[in-house]
Amino acid sequence: MTNVPFVMGNVLSSDDFDACLAIVVCRMGPNFYAHLSHVAGHYKGDASGIWDRSRGNGAPEGTAYEIKPLTRIHGVPEVLIGPDSPEGIAVSHRVAVMHYLLDMG
Repeated sequence: MTNVPFVMGNVLSSDDFDACLAIVVCRMGPNFYAHLSHVAGHYKGDASGIWDRSRGNGAPEGTAYEIKPLTRIHGVPEVLIGPDSPEGIAVSHRVAVMHYLLDMG
């Protein structure tokens, strides 16, 4: 699979990449969509170009990383996402979402 850029608020060292997974989530109205990815390394391109087609005000704060998708994008039931959280998926629900995405493939 091809590496794709991704921005996270956390700053990772090169030692962290092998063990780091990311749940990439998008909310469209009442529906949640997500896929699981492996964080492969620091993004080597021009990170400002990542967000040219995004809705909103451009790139979020944070460091850009390359990710390798491990699953397809799936609709995720709201009950698995958990309560609203500024960090995206509630910490208490992340393992459940990860297993759901792995089960879905």
